[in-house]
Amino acid sequence: MPKIYKKKCKYCNNYYEGYGKYFCSIKCLSKGRKSKHSKKTKKKLSEIAKKKGYGKWNKGRKFSEEHKIKLRKQAIKRWKTEIKSIKAQKADIRNLMKARMIWKGSCHTKETKRKISEANKGENHYRYGKPAAHGKGEWYNKNGEKIWMRSSYEIAFARWLDGKNLTWDYEPKRFYLKDRTYMPDFWIKEWNSWIEIKGWFHERHQETIRQFREYNSDENLLVLTRPLLEAMAVL
Repeated sequence: MPKIYKKKCKYCNNYYEGYGKYFCSIKCLSKGRKSKHSKKTKKKLSEIAKKKGYGKWNKGRKFSEEHKIKLRKQAIKRWKTEIKSIKAQKADIRNLMKARMIWKGSCHTKETKRKISEANKGENHYRYGKPAAHGKGEWYNKNGEKIWMRSSYEIAFARWLDGKNLTWDYEPKRFYLKDRTYMPDFWIKEWNSWIEIKGWFHERHQETIRQFREYNSDENLLVLTRPLLEAMAVL
């Protein structure tokens, strides 16, 4: 599909999208091609042409009816070609807009949506094995080392750990579960435990924690929600 660029008309200086190379319309092109001489200059040129015996090539010429029909057909053919070109360009614009809006609204049946959802679960998902991209992150300075954390609660907890002189690592290991991957927020050496910080404990997060405990029964995981963090004076 051709790209659409905004261009400036050479003759009227208005901006247009995808018509000609340097003009916005046939009308504008025909106007622009007309002579831009002053009336005085035109008069002089006319007098010179008369002296030399020049004139219009078709002045006084009479066309036959057959010739007129031929010229008319050629003109109609030319204009039809130009109209087709304009319609094709408009169709390209419509197709481009449709491509941009393809996911807006209901485009698939419920059964198709279910199949697409199933096909993109687990290892087939494009985010499988990658860190979560959500949250309002901020850099945290740990003994001169900058660590990007995705949550203000995580940053507050990291400060609390440093205040207690505890040894910790941020997201050091990824676990592969049934249909997803999971990376706990903190590992605390003195506690021999993984820590997960949750401001809002959504159902899908609860399922992740359930799978982690099922597949890694030898690992100790603590989930700290907002009430617990407030009780610990983290927040």
